[in-house]
Amino acid sequence: MWLSEQDETFDATLQVAWDRLLSQRPVLLLLLGSDLHMMQRFTAYDRPFYGRADAFVLGPLNPAETGAAVGLDAAEALDAHLITGGLPGIVRRWPTGTSVDDFLREECTDPASPIFGVPEQSLSAEFANPDVARRVLEAVGGGDRTSANIAATAGAPVAGRIDFAGSIKWVSTPFDRGNLAALQHGAARIPGFAPGHTGLVAVGRAGSELPADAVDLFWGPADLLGAWPR
Repeated sequence: MWLSEQDETFDATLQVAWDRLLSQRPVLLLLLGSDLHMMQRFTAYDRPFYGRADAFVLGPLNPAETGAAVGLDAAEALDAHLITGGLPGIVRRWPTGTSVDDFLREECTDPASPIFGVPEQSLSAEFANPDVARRVLEAVGGGDRTSANIAATAGAPVAGRIDFAGSIKWVSTPFDRGNLAALQHGAARIPGFAPGHTGLVAVGRAGSELPADAVDLFWGPADLLGAWPR
């Protein structure tokens, strides 16, 4: 949709070409764009293609698909998904079997790498108002890395009741009793936490040292990846 942004007459010209030349022929017209806000404007009520198009949103690859594309084990496949967001524009640059560290090291030598440009475009598409995007980045940069804190800083509402509270330890050591104690202490302070109702979930990159009944759910890398069919 870059052309539409550069030429204000593009929409009308395309409409005329479609009505006069293409609509009666076996032609499927696909208009692709990575900017969701721009695509919505393209079919808005005051634009030539209003009511003429069916909108389809192509989501990113899921973690299992990302893992299959990069050819890594469960833990590194999830790392790869966190880095790429499952966005094909980034995933396709990942040489099969290349470790996370090696990929990042190579990409950081290229200022034009999609690993920098694609997330910026996605953020702009998600938050059309640049002030909201700035506040989200300030929240993350200021240490508010949980969904609730980011939402509160950006102004999206805090839940009145939650079903699960969890802790993710994506490090090289197992989830241990110290991590469990921190989870239990922190969960009780979450707005909406209800003892006896809210379950505890633990996620560990390197497994768990906890008894089986210490938490309601424990997931390792393979469990997480297995949530998505390949």
